[in-house]
Amino acid sequence: VVQLYFAFILRVVNTTITKGFKYSLGTIGWMMVVPYFALLLLGMLVPDLGISVNFSSPVNMAVMIVGAVLMLFFHNPDKKPWINVGSGLWNTYNDVTVFLGDFLSYIRLFALCMSGGTLALVFNQLAFGMTDGMHIIPRIVVASIILLIGHGINLFMPFLGAFVHHMRLTFVAFYKNAGFEDGQR
Repeated sequence: VVQLYFAFILRVVNTTITKGFKYSLGTIGWMMVVPYFALLLLGMLVPDLGISVNFSSPVNMAVMIVGAVLMLFFHNPDKKPWINVGSGLWNTYNDVTVFLGDFLSYIRLFALCMSGGTLALVFNQLAFGMTDGMHIIPRIVVASIILLIGHGINLFMPFLGAFVHHMRLTFVAFYKNAGFEDGQR
């Protein structure tokens, strides 16, 4: 979420430099609304954390209302604000689904790391559990073979995955959320 939020900041800066500040108002609205909904969702999904968002406080209400107005009415300054409502709702739907998809891609990387750790534990248990009770020399040979093959596979997959998944998230998720388009540097 931090990296995707950083991409929003870069999008605001990039859009302000290339097109002008008024073209970044919709993204600024997103940046105002997303933290509140993230905290609300986190508080609902993990109640033991004790996170609660008080939407009735004047500051929270003002931030939410200003953010919603910016993202719904001012996402395209070339159109009249009241005409932007329909396309603003459509953009909101698209942005929410894209943001959730990108967020889930990052969670997938975390799951890959967790599965690598679990595989390492399984190979260790397999090597030492299968050789338990063997004489020391055959035990060392068999355990070494299992450990070398198992951990070799387990190390190769994360190296490949770290490169492929990182490149995908950088070029697809991060650059898209940062507002980069084809041909830009």
